[in-house]
Amino acid sequence: MDEIDKFIELVNNACRRPGMFTLNATFGEVAAIFSGIEIWAKNSPISSDPERTLDFFITSRLHVPGKYWWPGAIRLVASDDNAALLKMRELLVEFATLRRTHSLESIRELAADYEETEPARVWRRFLVARFAANEAEIQPLIMPHPDAALLWSDTPAPPGVAEQLKSISDSYVVSVVSGSLESGHVTIVTEIGKVDVHLVDGSWRLDASPIIAMSKSNKQLSLQS
Repeated sequence: MDEIDKFIELVNNACRRPGMFTLNATFGEVAAIFSGIEIWAKNSPISSDPERTLDFFITSRLHVPGKYWWPGAIRLVASDDNAALLKMRELLVEFATLRRTHSLESIRELAADYEETEPARVWRRFLVARFAANEAEIQPLIMPHPDAALLWSDTPAPPGVAEQLKSISDSYVVSVVSGSLESGHVTIVTEIGKVDVHLVDGSWRLDASPIIAMSKSNKQLSLQS
């Protein structure tokens, strides 16, 4: 059994039976074990890497901003400790398996190619339609809402301004922080905060309630001024 086999065996055992390895069987305690291996071990598939490839790999896989250390990225997207342990096991095993056939540089290149999720792409399409106040493009992207007309009642942004707003929006990472694509419901973090996205008849639709609430508030403020 080589070092990668030993590491994968440890990951599987610790994540499946955390009570055998830690006092309280929490994700944080198990993650601390592997963080220690990452920092101090000599021959582990996750150690001796000043480029922080594991952090980049996991944040890319989870569509989480790269500022997070990998345990924080997993904690951000997992609904509870059990979900976090499952996700940690999946990602650490995947990373270790890649180390058999890929250099750290090639793993970083692979991670950089992970595509943005469809809910995140729907959010970006929604923003473009919102800047243009385009009802025909907004409606298929949102869940039904009695006040949805507020989303296209504003004056469209001038073309040059709309392009600038799109460029600013595209610079933000849109992360899935809870739910799953398989379940048909996710929560994404956008530049305005958390937004729920639901799969309806094969298409992802935003719950635009927080955006509509902001529009209402802005209109009330403008009437008062």
